[in-house]
Amino acid sequence: MFVSNEVKDMAIAVVNMAQPYLPWLLATANSIGEKVVEKIGDAVGEKAPEAVEKVWNKLKSYFSDGNKIEQAARNVVQDPEEELYKQILINKLIELLEANNELLKELKQMIGNSTQSIEASDNSEASGNEQRAKGKGNAHQTIKATGGSKVNNNKQIID
Repeated sequence: MFVSNEVKDMAIAVVNMAQPYLPWLLATANSIGEKVVEKIGDAVGEKAPEAVEKVWNKLKSYFSDGNKIEQAARNVVQDPEEELYKQILINKLIELLEANNELLKELKQMIGNSTQSIEASDNSEASGNEQRAKGKGNAHQTIKATGGSKVNNNKQIID
């Protein structure tokens, strides 16, 4: 199955942007109520920035009962170091974005047109890379190393 880079990059950008705030996003998504969540504070993690919350709420509007995206997000929260869970969440978002071109367009407007990522996993190394984002809108860039990997001398520039 062919997946466009645009769809794949958007799914990765959404996951990378939302992952640190998933405990909070999932808690508010489950009718706990924002006031209750704010009172219990650290128990559900840091409150998501408004931009992240807007993206998540847009995605939630496409969720159905027993949604696999929400379950995949819960698995990421349970074990944030498990790359398999993160990849499953990315794959579920790819499926959603491929089925809903309008959602992809809306997310591009919310996040921006430029998403870039440098990732190293499984004892690999990424070094000497430079990524430059230009143009209108917001850019989202990430650098990540997992599983004993190293990232050195990489640059991500937003013009």
